[in-house]
Amino acid sequence: MYISVIAYLVEGMTRLVEDSSLLYASLLWVKKYQRFLEFKEKQTDGTLEFKGDFKKLKLEHVSFMYPFSKVEVLHDLNLEFNAGEKIAIVGENGSGKSTLVKLLLRYYDSSKGQILLDETPLSMYRCASYRKYLSAAFQDFSRFKLSVATNVSALKKGPISKIKACLARVGLTILEADLQQNLSKEFDHGTELSRGQWQKIALARCLYKDSSLCFLDEPTSALDARSEQQMYQEFLAADTGQTILFVTHRMSAVHLADRVLFLKNGTIAGFAPHAQLLQSDQTYRELYQLQKDAYK
Repeated sequence: MYISVIAYLVEGMTRLVEDSSLLYASLLWVKKYQRFLEFKEKQTDGTLEFKGDFKKLKLEHVSFMYPFSKVEVLHDLNLEFNAGEKIAIVGENGSGKSTLVKLLLRYYDSSKGQILLDETPLSMYRCASYRKYLSAAFQDFSRFKLSVATNVSALKKGPISKIKACLARVGLTILEADLQQNLSKEFDHGTELSRGQWQKIALARCLYKDSSLCFLDEPTSALDARSEQQMYQEFLAADTGQTILFVTHRMSAVHLADRVLFLKNGTIAGFAPHAQLLQSDQTYRELYQLQKDAYK
């Protein structure tokens, strides 16, 4: 009898502790939710219309910290990109590569400094007008349970031949035969794609837009080596006049870039052609050599 009472007491105390922990965790989420509701967006939309043409994209003393954070992710960046350049952005995890891309896409405004298009602050342009001439592909890409054609065109009007051309350029000629086929087994006669094929769809969508500025953030993370090389050739080797900034951990792609932006702890460790960085920056040389040796 006494053993049963003790067992019930122990069980009751265990539940009390578990419920208290759950309540504490829930209260923390409620607090975060309240902070989110009270948060006021500081980003303001401009009034100027961006026409897609520019000569230079410049960053002047740009620093950034995310909302609700007191840690600065980017520190006093001063950069200048020329229209038509192919820029590789490299660095170790946490160096600020993806954050820089988000600022240039204007998902956020810089905490300090400014970004300019031909001496005009980026914040003075309407976001919708600016983004009309941008395209982007990320490692975390969207998978739409829609037709092949809709996935590539994103409902932007254009000839069927253009959709097929984009599929061919990313190595998905197998999907050209039926552009109305749904990319999900949930539909009759639908099909399922591999992660690598979905990433190619995202890249085809990026090609379809014909943008002035293209941002690629680890766009080949799900691809095999042959497909990856094909993608970089399609985007970087072709002389289209398009300005491309691409984030990559794979140093094999930097050969195709006009210049390489090497970030370290949110600062610029180097910004020069690949061959020049190999000679002048020891850390960059070690990073490149590390990957090169892994393939021997």
